[in-house]
Amino acid sequence: MVCALCNEDSDSHQHLFFACNYAKQFWNRVCLKIGYIGENGNETVRRYTGMEQGNTITSIIRRLSIAASVYLIWRERNCRLFKEERRSVEELFELFCDTIKLRLASLKAKPSMAVIKAQEEWKVQMLVGVCDPNKKELYLALQRFIVGIISSEFGRIGVV
Repeated sequence: MVCALCNEDSDSHQHLFFACNYAKQFWNRVCLKIGYIGENGNETVRRYTGMEQGNTITSIIRRLSIAASVYLIWRERNCRLFKEERRSVEELFELFCDTIKLRLASLKAKPSMAVIKAQEEWKVQMLVGVCDPNKKELYLALQRFIVGIISSEFGRIGVV
């Protein structure tokens, strides 16, 4: 069976995740996003398998990124094989970013410069410093209200 992503080589885990040109392009985008310039998917997974155990926001994002990448590559393969649906590398990368953003938006984090930087890089608002469950609901309601106002303001001035 030939690789469903690149149609160039046999369909194996090693090829699918690390040798396939489609997967390589995707991994390159992911590595750039998480700060591993010059690495490929194989090096990144090898580096972080069992190594990223910390609770820093950077460690969490890197673990999420590896898990999401493997899942999305596998899912893309299955969509091509069983549903005849195809995404470009760019579309898959956008889905990757959306997946990480959604997870980060639900993450409760302690206030820090690293968290602020991560929020800016991923363009997401995390639950920073929210510990009391009652305050969490209030915080989320306030956050939705502010996002609604900002969205309507941007809509009026033509910025998307």
